[in-house]
Amino acid sequence: MRFQGDGRAEDLYAAVLAAMDDDAPRLVLADHLISKGDPRGDLIVMQCKRGELGLALETADETTIIAGLPESTVTARCQEWAMQRGFLDEVVFDNTATHGVAFEDVQRLVASPEAETITSLTLRAVDGGHALARLIGDAMRGSLARLRKLKISRCYITSAGVDALLASCPAPLEELVLDNNGISDGGARTIAEHAPTTLERLNLSHNEIGPNGAQALTRSPRLANLHSLWLVRCLSWISVKGFFTGHLPSLRKLDISWSELGEWASFLTHVKLGHLEDLDLCGNAIGDDGLMALVRGHDMGNLRALRIGNNRLTDTGIEFLCRYARELPNLRTLLVENNGITDRSLDLLLKSFELESLGIWGEHALSPEGLARYREAFPSKDRRARRQSR
Repeated sequence: MRFQGDGRAEDLYAAVLAAMDDDAPRLVLADHLISKGDPRGDLIVMQCKRGELGLALETADETTIIAGLPESTVTARCQEWAMQRGFLDEVVFDNTATHGVAFEDVQRLVASPEAETITSLTLRAVDGGHALARLIGDAMRGSLARLRKLKISRCYITSAGVDALLASCPAPLEELVLDNNGISDGGARTIAEHAPTTLERLNLSHNEIGPNGAQALTRSPRLANLHSLWLVRCLSWISVKGFFTGHLPSLRKLDISWSELGEWASFLTHVKLGHLEDLDLCGNAIGDDGLMALVRGHDMGNLRALRIGNNRLTDTGIEFLCRYARELPNLRTLLVENNGITDRSLDLLLKSFELESLGIWGEHALSPEGLARYREAFPSKDRRARRQSR
């Protein structure tokens, strides 16, 4: 945001940048802009008020003011953008929706004064690879220094790009998504060594991380505040085993679905899971033995959601799980789709757990009577224990 020679406004704007979480400097700037007849002042007041009330939807008055602002060279080229509390806050460049996004569009973004207030940036399938990663890494030491959410997907930045992105990152990132980028152990080690200590959510799904990278992540003191981690189709069984040799003290959600554990799932007997609240093991073909290894002898008292669909489970495994129901007092969401669930398994689950959501769609062996009991127990909105993967 620039003010065409208004020195007072520039000074007030600098105060806004210095205290991004505080509405007070924004409202002081708003008063000044209103006194000059600048509609941006009214927009700041409206959006700060909406934020204070916890309202998400943009009002008609806000929309009118935004539509009347001069067209931005940044927002004209991106697929999505949003303003919060009077300033540009979120930008999405998505080449999966259109093929019109170029590396030069991202260059224009980071060179624009508007970038200074952006807290969320998403880049999907944007060309550039390593150069794109370096561009964003450099910008996080400048115009994007206030970035909190960064999502770079399908840009093939590789491990070298991760190094360029994070080697000296001062931005207070809370969420980092780097899925589908050809990242291997080297990139995982860079994250472990250089990730901002503010990081709370990390998605490395659909990459190629081996045991050394997995161990580096779980042993990193810089990830002590990480509470959600997605590693879908990312780890081999030996990498998963290496992952669990470390400890992420704040981790509450873990998704290692579709990691091809198969017969190697017996190592789950030795895994420490006491701190987890949400565990996704879908698509690993762990079978009854793997499920038994998972629940046997573990402290999983905090677990609220367990996703074990597509794992070749039978009544034997479900019965074993139900036998340990007392060890899972907080379990409320259970996903067991595509496991051939029978009436016997359904009745055991309904009797053993106080579930709020149960997913048994896909392939199952329920009789019409069993299906009716299921539908009665779980209205349609609660049947699917939907996965929260990004």
